[in-house]
Amino acid sequence: MRPMFISAKSALAGAVQRILADADSYTYPVQIEVRSGRRLSTGQQATIHAMLRDIARHAQNAGIPCTENALKEQVKRGEVAGIEWPGSHEVGWNGDEVWKPKATMDLSSAECRDLIDQLGAFGAEHGVEWSKVESWSE
Repeated sequence: MRPMFISAKSALAGAVQRILADADSYTYPVQIEVRSGRRLSTGQQATIHAMLRDIARHAQNAGIPCTENALKEQVKRGEVAGIEWPGSHEVGWNGDEVWKPKATMDLSSAECRDLIDQLGAFGAEHGVEWSKVESWSE
């Protein structure tokens, strides 16, 4: 059975009832997973990237070669003190534990707000001048 994406609570209830009504006809186990459809908003994503860009620009002005993408990868790998990118520890192909950072588009709104707060604190500590302060509250 392919995953079903349902947007409203009433539609979800109806879909679950249809699945349960047909349960005897399935020849394989049926798994129902209910997840929040809330994803990172375009405003939050733009804010994260603007903040990374501003921090990278600040680093460049201080003589440190840095781009937004390079900084994002450093933050995701945990190489920037004070900023913890959301993710999970998983077992790698050789049995070692590895850090798997979430993609920006997979961050929840709460994770995004926390990351924006961390980037803001890091920038304030290092004297970063922000270009998009008004969108932080989104």
